[in-house]
Amino acid sequence: MQSPVFEVVVYKVQEEKLNAFLQQQPLAHNAIKQFKGFKSLHSLRSLESPNTFVDYCEWESHEDAVKANELAMNAPELKMFFELGDGVITFGHYTSGLLTKV
Repeated sequence: MQSPVFEVVVYKVQEEKLNAFLQQQPLAHNAIKQFKGFKSLHSLRSLESPNTFVDYCEWESHEDAVKANELAMNAPELKMFFELGDGVITFGHYTSGLLTKV
């Protein structure tokens, strides 16, 4: 059995475009949910820096996560969402190092 893969993206949104981003966010998340291997998505907003977000996404496999990212970069319905960003702070794929859930 293959372990799920967790994708973590920390990014900033241009302050002057924050309202537009917040309007596009649900549409973007709905588009991401359609990609093969999608399991869940959580989006967090920083209390200290309200234009900083963390997206935490679970995929069935690393291959699914990588393919979804490739498709997302070229998806017309996600173009505006990406254009409102102000840079990625970190992006990576992770798997659990634990043998049991805590």
